[in-house]
Amino acid sequence: MRYTANYNLKKPEGTDIVNIDDLNENANIIDQKLKELEDGVHNAPPDSVDDLAIGTRTPDQTQVPASPGSGTLSQILSWMANRIKTITGKTNWWDAPPTTLQAAKNHIDAAAPHSGHETPSGAQAKADTALNSAKQYTDQEVAEVSQALDAHKAANIVVHGVARGTSTFAGYGQERAIAHGLGATPRAAYATPTEDPQGRLGEVWIRMTSTHLYVGNSGSFTGGMSWVAIL
Repeated sequence: MRYTANYNLKKPEGTDIVNIDDLNENANIIDQKLKELEDGVHNAPPDSVDDLAIGTRTPDQTQVPASPGSGTLSQILSWMANRIKTITGKTNWWDAPPTTLQAAKNHIDAAAPHSGHETPSGAQAKADTALNSAKQYTDQEVAEVSQALDAHKAANIVVHGVARGTSTFAGYGQERAIAHGLGATPRAAYATPTEDPQGRLGEVWIRMTSTHLYVGNSGSFTGGMSWVAIL
């Protein structure tokens, strides 16, 4: 009778009588060892599978992960390498990133992260200055236009002998005194309502002097009018 080196299984020789008990004993030993292996795989202690057992793996950074992300160890490593490469924007997943998340956050949180960048208070001050400057310019322009309009009106009165303007009717038989600025008694004058009097204007008359028009109406209308005086 001979025996195996590892588990001491019986190996009958050609001259030995075959014994069923020997075969059963061998089967029991083999069954026990297989069970131990199975239990060891499912209940392996931490760190029992080391790098030597796993072997070297080379991630394929061109593999794009897909939902739900289940795969072999090599696939998962490849997908992680692909995502790292995508996030950093570098050629390879192992290349150093251009910055870190902490550095990016510090940059975002900084009040003025770049040289020459404006601060909120500085930008507001400049905006206020520009607004005040624009307002001053606008006020100056309005004043200049008003002066030009007054000069134009005065020139028209002198050159053309025509004065015009707006006022309101006095109503109820009363007169509205209007300075015409012609410096002489006009030869003609007109007064026209600028809104619908709705039949309440009544009779309209105009008295003219060298300084004023006196526009009256007999009705109850006291709305707006436009007037013209001509030398």
